[in-house]
Amino acid sequence: MDSKQEATIHKTVFGTLADGQVVHQFTFTNTNGVQVQIINYGGIITSIKTPDKIGRLDDIVLGFDELPPYVAEHPYLGSIVGRSANRIEGASFTIDGQQYKVAANAGEDHLHGGVKGFNDRLFDAEITNDHRLKLIYLRNDGEEG
Repeated sequence: MDSKQEATIHKTVFGTLADGQVVHQFTFTNTNGVQVQIINYGGIITSIKTPDKIGRLDDIVLGFDELPPYVAEHPYLGSIVGRSANRIEGASFTIDGQQYKVAANAGEDHLHGGVKGFNDRLFDAEITNDHRLKLIYLRNDGEEG
């Protein structure tokens, strides 16, 4: 008989944003003891702990233990980036002859979604019946250009 537990997911408070909104951390643990932690601010993976060859858990993700460094300017550690990933030169692009201007947040270029990209958004979070986490963010048309 196998003594391993079923995979689990737990929700805890990770911190509070300046506007009072609560950020939650979701901890997934699988039957092999691997543990992944994600916060609903920026969809950030804050930790992945995996057992080494003798079974000792060790974190293999670069990140922070508290919310403030994620809210401050940081290099997008573990976060969802977007609306676009990478740079858009000159903060504009053309599709079918129509030019679109987007927010310039890296000099004169657009980087990873603009001044307030997905990495700086609080997602609604839903734990599904099959131990999945659904992060939801409905953006306004034209947001960040």
